[in-house]
Amino acid sequence: MRPAIWQLVLLGLLAPGCGSSSGPGDGGTITSDITIAGGGFSDTGVEGFGGLDLPNSWEHMFGRKQEGDPNRECRDQHRCGVGGAIRVFGLLTTPDSFAVVTTGDFRCKPGEFFDPDDCGPPFGVTDSIPVTVSGVRTTPALRIEKGGQTWTGALLRFQYTLLSGRSDPAGANDSVVVRILPQGGSATTVLRLKPTDLGGSLPLRASGCGQQALPSAGGVVTSYPSCSEWHDAEVDISSFIGQLVQIEFVAGEAGAAIALAFDDVRIEVSR
Repeated sequence: MRPAIWQLVLLGLLAPGCGSSSGPGDGGTITSDITIAGGGFSDTGVEGFGGLDLPNSWEHMFGRKQEGDPNRECRDQHRCGVGGAIRVFGLLTTPDSFAVVTTGDFRCKPGEFFDPDDCGPPFGVTDSIPVTVSGVRTTPALRIEKGGQTWTGALLRFQYTLLSGRSDPAGANDSVVVRILPQGGSATTVLRLKPTDLGGSLPLRASGCGQQALPSAGGVVTSYPSCSEWHDAEVDISSFIGQLVQIEFVAGEAGAAIALAFDDVRIEVSR
């Protein structure tokens, strides 16, 4: 698992014309976006777990295939998961591509990690390893400021859809969370979604989301009979202005597969 790279800072530069204002002296506010590289997920460059790709400004949080699994998170803690940028996930599509993290089971193969025994007993080559936690996060860390300006407000904006492996999501304890991890501090959950939200605050997609085998090589097919349409999220992260932070999208299951698809991630600052 690759450590966080706090030393590298992504600073947005405030260029003329980037902000908007209702005019000087009329009490209007000024806003400007901080672009998160790869936040639109139309760009790829890093091999993802099981053949999926992530833009090179994002990383897997657990069990990356490229770096092996020296802490045995995959075998012993079942923290393997899948995250990647794709164009189609079941019946979900966008004109370009979007990111998805899912806790669907997968089949491990000998030699996929540093220790060849990682796929030995009790997990043989034909066995599925149950995944309970999966996630991706920005790297390097972001500083929520632009061009030395003094900003008083910041919003994290993105689009998302929640998918559940249960036909009736009412009894599920699974959830997905969006977290802010400040340098030297504890992660703060800024958004939590549960399958119980489906059919309530998140209207169901009439046709469901179909099924998808992840990872593409050796993955097991996971059906998502309950899922939402695409929604716009707006989360106040003003308390993190001026800090080095990473943004995490995490899916965790307690009984059935769950997935979060998301796109167009950005930060909007204002004063």
